[in-house]
Amino acid sequence: MRPAPASPTTRAAAPFVALFALIYAIALLPPVYVGLTRQHGLIAAVPVSVWYLLIVSAAAIAATTGLWVAERRRGELDR
Repeated sequence: MRPAPASPTTRAAAPFVALFALIYAIALLPPVYVGLTRQHGLIAAVPVSVWYLLIVSAAAIAATTGLWVAERRRGELDR
């Protein structure tokens, strides 16, 4: 028996699934954060370890917004 082909929505969301998996894998890697906490370098008066948290959060928000925009353009959002 042959599996059913993926719907257009599933195929269109696949890049976002991979992006979400990458972002959250990076967010859950405590060795990276712990390693950065030992560095006391400042970028724009903010420690490097804090930038790690800010960038991961911003990436998750950007990916979610991108998925929302893509689904809205395709007309897949509930009204």
